Amino acid sequence: MKTISLLRLASTCIDAGRQGCEVIRSFHQVHQNAIDGQLKIGGDPRSVVTACDVDTQAKIIMGLRKTWGDEITIIGEEDEVESPFAQNRGEHNHLLLRKDILFDNQEVSTVIPQDLDEEIPLDELVIFVDPVDGTREFVEGRLRNVACLIGIARGSRPIAGIISVPFPAGDVATPAATYYAVADQIKLNGVWPKKLGSDDDESSDVESDAVDFTILTGDSSNPVLQKATNCAANLIANGNVRHSIVGGTASKLRLVATSKSPTIAILHFDTELWDTCAAEALLNVKGGKVTDLFGAPLVHCPKRKFGNIFGVVASLGGSDVHDELCRRMRADREVVQKIFEEWIGTNLHTSEAQAIDIARDLDGIPYRLEDLQELLKKENPLNVPLKGYSVPESSAWRGLMSNGVRYSLDWSAKDNENPSCLPPNDIFYKRIEMAHLTHAQDKLKTAPHKVCRL
Repeated sequence: MKTISLLRLASTCIDAGRQGCEVIRSFHQVHQNAIDGQLKIGGDPRSVVTACDVDTQAKIIMGLRKTWGDEITIIGEEDEVESPFAQNRGEHNHLLLRKDILFDNQEVSTVIPQDLDEEIPLDELVIFVDPVDGTREFVEGRLRNVACLIGIARGSRPIAGIISVPFPAGDVATPAATYYAVADQIKLNGVWPKKLGSDDDESSDVESDAVDFTILTGDSSNPVLQKATNCAANLIANGNVRHSIVGGTASKLRLVATSKSPTIAILHFDTELWDTCAAEALLNVKGGKVTDLFGAPLVHCPKRKFGNIFGVVASLGGSDVHDELCRRMRADREVVQKIFEEWIGTNLHTSEAQAIDIARDLDGIPYRLEDLQELLKKENPLNVPLKGYSVPESSAWRGLMSNGVRYSLDWSAKDNENPSCLPPNDIFYKRIEMAHLTHAQDKLKTAPHKVCRL
């Protein structure tokens, strides 16, 4: 089984982020205010793609492949777009990346001894690349919100992340900076190069006056997001609460990770896995928390067909607010019906809170009616159609090593049908996913033989 050094891989990602920033800064210098962007989705300024996105990603991916080979799995936002870097692969010897950055005390503040490094099976890793997070902000000249993201995931869970910021102060005078984090069994984070300082040097779009709690959002008019934002504000009973609108996914999440006061970010329903992988690793190291809007962990799996379609909530120092916000979203019948209707059906008769965070498959997606219909085929000899289901919070539990909930099934049975021939009214669902269970993660460190089995 081929393995790879996590710290050496993370070092090359730091260097790749640096090279990505060079492309972004050079592109800005040449084009200035005349950036020619094309809309990937007609009329949506959030979907602007420029040649800068394409060239930045090509340089990052070609560097990683030239350094580590073609076996490593890399998923990038702009995979389907051609670039001169990709067309002339063999000519770019300069793309070899450094593997030693995290072992050099001249480069980083905290050095991990090489004998503590992890060797991870190569086929368990995936690298997510967002070459220019905040493309809309880049096009509109809000340079501070632009970032180059490289996240490393193992078993759907982010274990390392690189957030390279080409314009930390919003101008070209300040050199690029890279925020890095290793969040697996080794806990490590910092800013590279070291001479740029630490997280204490972070400058942001949030005012510097003292506040007790900060809520960060984008400018979306989505009613569910607005309801969630108002709910978070109402949960903070005392103190000075500030709501700031910040552009760029990475910019919001990085501000949460580096905040000095409790902060929560509420993101829209259109972010992708490459938007969140790197930043979640940084927040994990900092002791923060990242879930979807309903409390389920984000799933960074290369086979996942959807992005973060159930929203993103990230917090640091506000876990109580975070948890209660997600609970209230699960308890809001209108919100649950609106977001999950295509999975659970249109007839959510109960007003009880729904444990929709547990009722998911391993890719983090709820089960569809046709999935349950197929699962219960033997118990449903009359092939009675399933109209919908609910997953009442009162039937759920969230344990150290497993979670579970009872599905209440709503069948389209006729009144004159024999009850003994009808399918069951409910089924029990137990979910064990060690990658997202804190107790299992702790066991992996203290007693790995107990969890390292199929």
